[in-house]
Amino acid sequence: MRPISYACKCLTLAAFAAALGSPSGLAAQNRFEVTPWIGSFFSASSYYNDDFDLSTIGGTGTTNIKVSQENTAMYGLRVSVPLGATVAAEGSFGYASSDVRFVIKDPAQNGGFDAATTAKGTVMIGSLRAVIKPRRSNLSLVFGAIVVNHGGDFWDDPLLDGSLTNFGAVVGIGLRANVTPKFPIAIRVEGNFYQFDPDEGDDAAAGFYPGKTQSDLVFSFGIPIGSN
Repeated sequence: MRPISYACKCLTLAAFAAALGSPSGLAAQNRFEVTPWIGSFFSASSYYNDDFDLSTIGGTGTTNIKVSQENTAMYGLRVSVPLGATVAAEGSFGYASSDVRFVIKDPAQNGGFDAATTAKGTVMIGSLRAVIKPRRSNLSLVFGAIVVNHGGDFWDDPLLDGSLTNFGAVVGIGLRANVTPKFPIAIRVEGNFYQFDPDEGDDAAAGFYPGKTQSDLVFSFGIPIGSN
């Protein structure tokens, strides 16, 4: 993960330098494009992070439990179709193989050890969005609708009777720059927001996971391949 993050940072700096150096020559051209991309997936909110009453499972006292998706690399593809000089319709798909981490704090709180485990998980995000590209600008604004699916061993549980596929919204900002005259780079920072309640319960008696809004961030860079 560290080499990918370092490469992203280096390419970001190079793209910003190129964009600032020749803004008139890097004005976004609205045309049909296919953009394979690679980036980083960050889960900005946990699925569960609260004190848990151990008496509900036959124990005593309380302990803090946190369940969260681990940050990892994400890969995807975008297809952009122009609707006008400054607006394009875009479809995007991203996939991340991300473990889910389950941490239980020491219930005695007397210097004992915390317990932690991970299990395999996946996140897939598909979306339809509008991309607004102001004239003579390298920046673009992105907003649209998403569908998010959680899968993998962690979520393959018969007790989870809620939906693992959820709908939400995406907003983001992009930068397009030319590292060389024939080598453009598209950089995106996007936030994905959706409701997630895998067991349709609000407490331990009805279901472990509370229904809440999830926030997943995706930072990516891609190589646009467009028609003339």
